[in-house]
Amino acid sequence: MKTSPNSINSFLKEGFFFYLVPSAFLILGVFLRFWNLDLQSLWGDELFSVLNASLGSIGETLVSFESETNPPLHGVLLHFWIQCFSNSPFSVRSFSAVVATFTLIIILFRYLKSKEGTDLYAFVFFSVSYGAVYYAQEARSYSLLILFSTLLVWVFLEMIHNIANDTQSIKTFSKFLIFGTLASYTHYFGILFLAHLYLSLIFQSIIQKRWKTIQFLLLSGVLQLLLYSPEIYKLLVLLPKTDRINWIPTTGIFVYFEIFNYTFFSLSYKKIPVYAIIAFLFFFGIYKNKGSLNRFFYNPDSKLSRLQFQHIGFLIVSFLVSTALISLIQPILTGRNLLVLLYPLILIVSIWIQSFEKPKEKIKVIIVSLIAILFVLSFTKEYYKPHKEHYKQTVEYLITNEKDTELFSYGLDTFFNYYFDQNRLVTNQTVVEFPKLTTGALDLSKLEKMKPGSHIILVETSMQSVYPESEKDRMKKLVSDFQTIPIWGIKLYKLTK
Repeated sequence: MKTSPNSINSFLKEGFFFYLVPSAFLILGVFLRFWNLDLQSLWGDELFSVLNASLGSIGETLVSFESETNPPLHGVLLHFWIQCFSNSPFSVRSFSAVVATFTLIIILFRYLKSKEGTDLYAFVFFSVSYGAVYYAQEARSYSLLILFSTLLVWVFLEMIHNIANDTQSIKTFSKFLIFGTLASYTHYFGILFLAHLYLSLIFQSIIQKRWKTIQFLLLSGVLQLLLYSPEIYKLLVLLPKTDRINWIPTTGIFVYFEIFNYTFFSLSYKKIPVYAIIAFLFFFGIYKNKGSLNRFFYNPDSKLSRLQFQHIGFLIVSFLVSTALISLIQPILTGRNLLVLLYPLILIVSIWIQSFEKPKEKIKVIIVSLIAILFVLSFTKEYYKPHKEHYKQTVEYLITNEKDTELFSYGLDTFFNYYFDQNRLVTNQTVVEFPKLTTGALDLSKLEKMKPGSHIILVETSMQSVYPESEKDRMKKLVSDFQTIPIWGIKLYKLTK
């Protein structure tokens, strides 16, 4: 079959452009997720996950995650990843980066299948989303959570469409059950998000009087609870008693700014007011498209997009309101916990942009692409400077400057030794626990026996090992110099006799 010159010209003028843009942002998105993957030091939460996932057997890993404030799926998958590769910083973070890249690719495939502007805008925004990039480079569960919440949103919209048309699909319900279970075993906000999806579907079914669909949803919900039963006791009984979530601050307006910034990073870039530009384009777009917005909300031809917009909007608002109410009793809201809303926020903005009839589609794609590039420039100006707890940099400092010095922590500190283990070719150093008396007080005979001019190093972190002020006062009386060396989130104390 021959291709006519006209069809080739048409592709070069129109089709090529709509393949070039996603190709460029696919390359950019993958680059951002892997570039300088191990530049930042693993911080406390990452090291907790990595060390537990590095245990010898899956049984040991599962037991260790009983003290974790989140379900074990990420830890289990990371355990097998480490078994196949290693537990080096690049390796453990590459698991999250691979998951994030997979999410990016399936969003691209959704656009290539639908050829809808909404899916193209969503892909462009997601490829450069600060939260998606940041947590692609962290050995925690959030990249996996974004993947499953994205898949759940797609199935949710499919089910909303089925309810509107009074149809049921066992395949769709099965996907909802599978993705819902995976999300709930990834993070506790996964189960919260899933609960809101169920309530939205039941509410819509009641309005539409789809009684058979309600039966399916109730049956699916019961199966979901049965599949989740191993975590229910931990969620309802153990989690409220733990002190591992006491650090979460009382909910304030900042947490909502944080999730917005994770989604659309809009801080100023070289004095360019990105927020002001976005706000201007938003209101100018509304002004220029008053007629098309009216058609979007009332024209029967826009029913499907309008239905998606309404339900995604309701999902976002209800989730934010309900979690804020829960936080009045027990604070649970952080920007990263709200990453379940990252793709829904991107999608609702993309639907809104698609509803604009002005400017033309190609111009809209160019504008969205330029905004996305501005997001990248904005967050990368500081992103590639070390800013997490500097375990890596501290160990490098100790290897270089204190190679033969004894190192002590107040309590058992495995985090430093992880990085020393990564450097066994150049050092045999290990951080050990400072000797203690049976009373629990430090045994300071070690300091009394030191030779004049000799010194030791104490390491202190807020995550594992903090020396009481009273103990530091006792030690100061036995040494001639007590020097503090601060290294971003970590303190070294150099005690010289």
